[in-house]
Amino acid sequence: MQRIIDFRSRPPFGNLVRDWIFRLDDVPGNPGLRTKFKNMGMTLPDSLLRRSMDDFFAENERCGITHSVVPMRILPEQNNDDLAALLRAWPDRFTGFAGLRPMEDGLKRSLDELQTFVIDGPCAGVYMEPGLDPRPWMADDERLFPLYERCEEKDIPLYLLFGGVFHRNGAPSYDIYSPARIERLARTFPKLRILLSHACWPWTTYACAVAMNWENVWLSPDGFMIDHPGSQDYVLAANYRLQDKILFGSLYPSVPTEYAVTRYKTMLRPEVQDKIFYLNAAKFLNLKTSADAAPSSTDKESRP
Repeated sequence: MQRIIDFRSRPPFGNLVRDWIFRLDDVPGNPGLRTKFKNMGMTLPDSLLRRSMDDFFAENERCGITHSVVPMRILPEQNNDDLAALLRAWPDRFTGFAGLRPMEDGLKRSLDELQTFVIDGPCAGVYMEPGLDPRPWMADDERLFPLYERCEEKDIPLYLLFGGVFHRNGAPSYDIYSPARIERLARTFPKLRILLSHACWPWTTYACAVAMNWENVWLSPDGFMIDHPGSQDYVLAANYRLQDKILFGSLYPSVPTEYAVTRYKTMLRPEVQDKIFYLNAAKFLNLKTSADAAPSSTDKESRP
């Protein structure tokens, strides 16, 4: 069976289910998962309906996912302690990226969290959401450069949610997700590994061009590679020019893992599938790629 690293997954564990992405029913201005799944022709999986880790693992095993990367969203109901608890419970099943909110919580606290949960802790890198934080911010804001410098110095990968839907009224301009901002980061910090979840959507062609041009920029279109306007750009890139720079992510719970894997397999040429599903993620994380070696959140090769 195809070995798979899922680079964007939020398992139904502890406080993580209090994230709004697990909400099944609609609220004003924001549809829940029942509506989304109906519109996309998907079926709600048992793991989501029952909030069950056993079902989550069973669904992953059926489709070949051996390891999941969990980017931590910081909310009043959940924080990096919850991610650390998940990594302690299943160190061989998950890799964690510690969530930071540098504009909301301040640069000092973000640097402290980086030290605690990544440099001295169980996480492999840092994760941030410039467009979804309470006060949106620009990824190339020079006030953040000390954080990027620290990551580059310690060879800590940067995972950004960069693209997608804002899920709120009064959303910022899509200029916040302009690939030009990533070009500036890549140029300023050439040794900083940068992964863009949602792959700058809707700036699809521009995003692909940036990943082609900058060695340290990687794309994970995740659910936006499936039946979204512009998704064909990602499919074409994954099959040809960017077959070494695009990573699979299911976007669970917003997309069932088995559905995501099935759809990706129908879109990808057989000769690139091992790259998209496994090898590119292992390379981004600096993991060994032996067929018998499963990545682990405790593998120090993925951390400074």
